[in-house]
Amino acid sequence: DGMIKRRIAILFLLLFSLGFTAQYKTVKGKNVKMSQQEMDRNAAEIVELLKFLDMDEVKQETIKEIKEDMKRKTGAGENYLQSRVFEIVRDIMGIIIENRETTVTEITFLSGKEADVEIEIKTPEVLDEKSGFLEKNIEKAVDEEYIKKYGEMPNFSKVKNSSKNEQKKIMDRIDSIAKEVIKNNIRNKRVNYNFLHGKLKVIKSNDGWKVKG
Repeated sequence: DGMIKRRIAILFLLLFSLGFTAQYKTVKGKNVKMSQQEMDRNAAEIVELLKFLDMDEVKQETIKEIKEDMKRKTGAGENYLQSRVFEIVRDIMGIIIENRETTVTEITFLSGKEADVEIEIKTPEVLDEKSGFLEKNIEKAVDEEYIKKYGEMPNFSKVKNSSKNEQKKIMDRIDSIAKEVIKNNIRNKRVNYNFLHGKLKVIKSNDGWKVKG
């Protein structure tokens, strides 16, 4: 059980993003003797620690782990088309993680050396959980862009029976248009967002605050 809790804590750390902001309030547990000044100073140190975990290489590591995990879960795909769809979805997960924003919302001091940190993670909603592929507005934009470039949408029952070269050509087009549309929509804030709430425990030792893993 401790192992599972630790995995969850690590996952939350990995979910940190570069778009890091802190608009938190500090709270004091019962019988905690800390002045507001001490709380503010320690809270600032905790936020600094979490910012460090928010660096780009941490994000890239997360993306790698999540993609590998998804690959294990879905398997290779029953055929070329399915394997390409799985691959596109994994790449889109990477784009979602790169564009996540994390906010520290509350720090509760349980003592001078232990605190609970509440965080909120905001991610762009570009995948549809039910269909496992694109969110409907994104899908519509991808279709429009595809038609604009190539005249009409591919007929998938035909594509299924066509040569692998033909399938590759069509999947390459969908792949590049989907990523382009998603990146543009995120940049121009034309997406909805999901909010995840998490809690981390941090502990202070001689060399400063650390996340309890």
